[in-house]
Amino acid sequence: MFLLDHWLDVYSYLRKARSGAPLIVAAIDFGTTFSGWACSFRSQFESDPSNVFVRPWNGFLFISSKAPTCVLIKPDGKTPDAFGFDAEYRYAELSENDSHKQWYFFQRFKLMLLNKPIHQDTMLVDQCGKPLPALRVLSLAIRYMVNDLRQWMDVNTQVSGFNLKDDIHWVLTVPAIWNDAAKDFMSLAAQEAGLLMTQITIVLEPVAASLFCIEDREQKERFEFLPGHKFLVLDAGGTDDIAVYEVCFGRKLKEVYKATGGFCGGAMVNKAFEEFLQECTGREAFERFKKENMEDFADLMRRFELIKRNVDTSFSGKKALFMPKPLIELVDAINGISFRELIQGSRYTRHADLAAGQKLLLDASIVHSFFKQSIDSIHILLAAALRQSATLGVDTIIMVGGYAESPILQEAIKTKFPGMKVIVSSEAGCAVLKGAVIFGHRPIEVSSLKQDSPTAFASDFQASWSKDLGKRGDQQTREPQRPSWSTMPSNWEPMKPDEIFRQVCLPNTGDEFKRVLSNFIQTLDNRKILFIYRIQSTFLWEHYCVKKKEMEKINGMNGAEEKILFHGTKPDIIESICAENLDMRLAGSNVGAILGHGTYFATAAKMSDCYATPDTKSGHRYMLQCRVLVGRWTKGEKGLRRPPEITESVSGGYRRRYNSCVDNVQNPRIFCIFDHVQYYPEYVLEYE
Repeated sequence: MFLLDHWLDVYSYLRKARSGAPLIVAAIDFGTTFSGWACSFRSQFESDPSNVFVRPWNGFLFISSKAPTCVLIKPDGKTPDAFGFDAEYRYAELSENDSHKQWYFFQRFKLMLLNKPIHQDTMLVDQCGKPLPALRVLSLAIRYMVNDLRQWMDVNTQVSGFNLKDDIHWVLTVPAIWNDAAKDFMSLAAQEAGLLMTQITIVLEPVAASLFCIEDREQKERFEFLPGHKFLVLDAGGTDDIAVYEVCFGRKLKEVYKATGGFCGGAMVNKAFEEFLQECTGREAFERFKKENMEDFADLMRRFELIKRNVDTSFSGKKALFMPKPLIELVDAINGISFRELIQGSRYTRHADLAAGQKLLLDASIVHSFFKQSIDSIHILLAAALRQSATLGVDTIIMVGGYAESPILQEAIKTKFPGMKVIVSSEAGCAVLKGAVIFGHRPIEVSSLKQDSPTAFASDFQASWSKDLGKRGDQQTREPQRPSWSTMPSNWEPMKPDEIFRQVCLPNTGDEFKRVLSNFIQTLDNRKILFIYRIQSTFLWEHYCVKKKEMEKINGMNGAEEKILFHGTKPDIIESICAENLDMRLAGSNVGAILGHGTYFATAAKMSDCYATPDTKSGHRYMLQCRVLVGRWTKGEKGLRRPPEITESVSGGYRRRYNSCVDNVQNPRIFCIFDHVQYYPEYVLEYE
């Protein structure tokens, strides 16, 4: 903790150091569920980098190092009124008087930006359905944090003749999954809040967490920050983000795996708990309770948060949770029977009970069940990252974030990845926040997969701001312009010139994942999808586009007829398929080349499932979803090495050929393709 005496003791040092590095570094971390600010003096950093002051927040039931990520804005839509716990209680008071509808209340506003294109015109909708620009909401939240720190400083630093406020450098954290446009958005929001561009630094959350773990003297496991060492950062908060880095010479970091994440953190545990309560109380009663008694609902979720962070796998008794009186009364009034009778008539009758009027007693089995889906999803994300060739050699998992403080999650990660060194920061919930302060004092260089230039200490902001933040106005050199018909797909991640291919694991909450899944389950809904990977190969894609253009020229504009088809495959040849495409020399290895010696595709995933060879260790199967140029087709037969000629197409003695062969001309289910540039393996589906 920072004491007033310490602030006064370093005053003379600060005046001498004023012309050099920033005298004070303050960091703001907006999490999906909890947020906060922290700061430290330069002198404090030099004596102990990890000794960072974190602003305590009064949660009424407890003192917390972070507050809920919610902001209350006055009816003018331009003035922040309260943040965190105060915002929740203030809005609840306004609701009781039915005077809340003119105010703007944004709860978990960072989570609202998930899977949204972030630009200057992005809008957020508040609790009552009223819109405000996301840029304004974020800038007002930053302004509140800045003013809160300055007010705290006025009270705790009675120094005259020296303006400490002008000597603060601000560090704002962003998720590693955010693109450059989103980072610029955060920087612009800080400037809208009144900060100067020269006062602002943007840092990636996993980078900040890594720095704190290096300096953390209290954590049980030491983090070795040595060149060549690869490590994975699991930022487990309301949502989960994963990033993998390699330590380079000169105290630098290199991103080796594209950051990914999903809605599988503590928010998923909360959701499971809410679904349990809804089942026990009735949907109508629970929804009315949430809407009409927001203060009581917030208290209930805070009490559950304490259970969530402290229960472990060895727990075998019962947990008591105080149920708010308004909820019990609503259940009785709406359902006509008591809360206890509802529980006794439910499937939880042997594992839950309402005792002593308002105490809900939960068996260990129910408490543990709240974590299951979250932990399973995190396991899938981690396994997907660690099976990539780029992450070979990773031997350490760093766990940070509020949810990382859960003993159940910690034990699950250690059990599922026994070969890994699992480091849990001594202050996991504040690791990103404290690390951001450390970064502000001593920034490090981070090379990102998204671009060749370093992304650390990125306080530079584009002077020209356009609606499309992804378009940079200062780029001097560009790649040669490709023809429009061979442009890389817009959903691809940028790739380095020497990168042959890249496998991108899709987050299971994204639209792209859902679209691919939808194609799969149309005919095969009894399988569980574990991962979906997008294959990015500029070499294969450009050849495919050239072929498409050629077929359209010969057959007419729609003559290529592109279809989405499936192909079952083996786990040991996935990498070679990504680099070299499907090998036609293996034609007929599974189906006997009944339509000819080509590569076979099916219109239904169910059919391709028969030819997907299970992995000998995990039992997982693999299927490709491909783009295929089927063009004009005819009936296939054994022995064909290329498609038959089209007899009626004679031009100057040259007979054109069909583009593919099928099992049934009127209703084809199987296509045989004889030219490897007529198909592109777009996605790999791993399932069981």
